[in-house]
Amino acid sequence: MNLQVTAIRSDTDYATDQNITHYQLLNWDNFGIGTLSRSQVVAMVEAGAAVSVANPEGIQIPCGVNVRGNEKWLQGKENDAWTDDVLALPHVQDINGAVKVRRFTRKGDES
Repeated sequence: MNLQVTAIRSDTDYATDQNITHYQLLNWDNFGIGTLSRSQVVAMVEAGAAVSVANPEGIQIPCGVNVRGNEKWLQGKENDAWTDDVLALPHVQDINGAVKVRRFTRKGDES
């Protein structure tokens, strides 16, 4: 399976890798989009699924499972260093309905 993270959801306004609750994923094999919980995505990566995230330059960065104590989360990893590329993705309040999207401005929006 070849997946790309396209958006994240957390329960707070300021996401950290550890408080992301859901990831929106694009399946490059069939172009399907789905939303999975953090534990589901971590289990998929640990089972061998290839997951990536596009950095601001559009380069695909492979993701791995980062661990601190009992917590596990998905994070980009390039040149043996963890990146913040997942945190740079759109952060949506309701990832399925896209009720509120942060980090994007609408065309013509002056604020």
